[in-house]
Amino acid sequence: MDNTIKSISRIEDFFYRLLYKKVSDNVFASNLPISIDKAWKKIVVIDAGTTIRDMDAFGYGNVLVYLYTQPMDNGVKDVVSMNDMETALIECINTSVHPNYAIRCGSIYSDYDESRNLHCNIYEINLTIV
Repeated sequence: MDNTIKSISRIEDFFYRLLYKKVSDNVFASNLPISIDKAWKKIVVIDAGTTIRDMDAFGYGNVLVYLYTQPMDNGVKDVVSMNDMETALIECINTSVHPNYAIRCGSIYSDYDESRNLHCNIYEINLTIV
């Protein structure tokens, strides 16, 4: 297997191109930015820093995609914005075509980031590299 296709930055770039403007205009690799504009209602973080296993003929691993929403004015989760992002993410996964990466949705989690005051749904994306 070509080692360049299993690099974290190459995988992040693939997911960035896949999700940018479709799921959110605010897509980041690895971490949330230090400051978050209150106008950003939808934010995506791609965490490809998990283990990528090289099996010579193919590789595999998981990529976490964090979908963040700002709370509504009354503090509750903006489920409409979250649903829009989840629907777009699932569509991106289902229609993804790439010569080296095959993806499918794995586990899904929900969380709340108290320090940032953001609601979050986390998608574990199973990645196969050929």
